[in-house]
Amino acid sequence: MAMVAPGNTLLELAHFSWCAQVAVRLAFGEGRICSQLDEHLFLLSWMATAQKQKRFPKSIAMDISLLIAYARRLGIRANLIQQLRAIYIVGMSPLGEPTDQTRFNCVIESLRSLGWQDFSLSPKDWAAPWQICLPPTSKKNVLFIEQGAMDKVFDANGTQIAVLQLCLLGEVKKVAKLFEERNFYYSDVNKTGPYHLLVINTSPMDEKII
Repeated sequence: MAMVAPGNTLLELAHFSWCAQVAVRLAFGEGRICSQLDEHLFLLSWMATAQKQKRFPKSIAMDISLLIAYARRLGIRANLIQQLRAIYIVGMSPLGEPTDQTRFNCVIESLRSLGWQDFSLSPKDWAAPWQICLPPTSKKNVLFIEQGAMDKVFDANGTQIAVLQLCLLGEVKKVAKLFEERNFYYSDVNKTGPYHLLVINTSPMDEKII
């Protein structure tokens, strides 16, 4: 889940990552971290405290919150120190501008950390996703995508070469906001009952207010 963001936010995230890694090294030196679990719990506490005390710019507050949520959801498997190193490398690299596919993956990972579920549908099911029978626990904040769509939408370099369609059930405004923050354009082209068909692209389209 290496997070990336546009513009100067990359440098701000790199600074945040550097501070977190320094804090870990100091904690190791003081004997406060003796295992991977200790490291995970220390970083989780450090990030939560930094967020509460507003130590870092408001522009990366959501990124920090998403990383915290991701770490809480996966536990030690989140490998926080590796995530922070990746954030730092992307932020400090002159070639650190993320690809379209990377930015899209960041949105999906952000949604997962917020409790969204995503499903890949066969072409037959994709023709009418609102007819899919969902379990009771999956009837709020669900995202559908057609199988094989990613291979058609993004080329080998991660550049978007065609519009991407997503079927959504839930808080669509929050999804649209996340895509906007990652420099995507969207259009809510169809609505069937509570379901929305969202078209995502890297260039402007005729947008509709959701």
